[in-house]
Amino acid sequence: MRGSGPLASLLLETDISDILINGPEDIWVDRGGRLEKTDLSFDDHQHLLRFLNRILAQQGKTIDHASPIVDAKLEDGSRLHALMPPLCKNGPIVSIRRFKNHNCDLEALVERQFMSPVMLELLRVAVAGGVNIIFSGGAASGKTTLMNALSGFIPAGERIVTIEESAELKLVHPHVVSLEGRESNCEGEGGIGLPDLLRAALRMRADRIMIGEIRGAEVFDMLQAMNVGHDGSMATVHANSPEDAIRRLEALAMIHGNSFSLDFVQTLIGSAVQLVVQLTRCGDGSRYVESIAQVNNHDITSA
Repeated sequence: MRGSGPLASLLLETDISDILINGPEDIWVDRGGRLEKTDLSFDDHQHLLRFLNRILAQQGKTIDHASPIVDAKLEDGSRLHALMPPLCKNGPIVSIRRFKNHNCDLEALVERQFMSPVMLELLRVAVAGGVNIIFSGGAASGKTTLMNALSGFIPAGERIVTIEESAELKLVHPHVVSLEGRESNCEGEGGIGLPDLLRAALRMRADRIMIGEIRGAEVFDMLQAMNVGHDGSMATVHANSPEDAIRRLEALAMIHGNSFSLDFVQTLIGSAVQLVVQLTRCGDGSRYVESIAQVNNHDITSA
């Protein structure tokens, strides 16, 4: 009635990063970077739906035929995304992304060959010196992990505002203000998006602004912030290379600002972004920093 049902044991394991439910009898986990099918199951579709609605009710949300897609958070901070029929024929589909609460040790990352000592020193100098950085890579490639770890190099006297759809960043810094977006209700009202939070952050005397992921209209406010006094700001973007990251920022800016020319957008990006850190996730689950590239008047060169 009050617990996590068949997922209780999985939520206690610290090496599981994702719990994937493909219907009541098909539960998988990502353990140490590898997908594994478990022998756990819910009794039936109704059992799984009761589990979902118990979690959602605590946040004033529900999942039903009228609202078949929902996002929520578990008590430990894990992010839950769920869909139900008619969008999926085999029963409710649930994805739970878990986040480690402890601070990441940069030296441990070097020992695990996540990055080289030279890369670590370069990023230390860049972060401490107020360089604007974009972290690029695929899903679960370590972008948020690296952002959290590098925050320890930000001078203690600076004020940081983080902006996310679902709070994942846990920065190693004494002065952090965390802002989190809010979805619209079933009537389509009350939603607060990242652009709204960014505009609020610009009035909060932030020295640096960090965005969990750029994927919409917030791209303009972020680029403007990087250009007008918020040096050392950081953000992540999904892309396969530093060049792709810049192209993606261009595309987002053109989609959400169709009155601007491509030359203007390129100039804005070229003056705002100084470094692109590319991360990669291998087939065996290992992750590493593939490259660090410098943006110089919109040209990408290896740093």
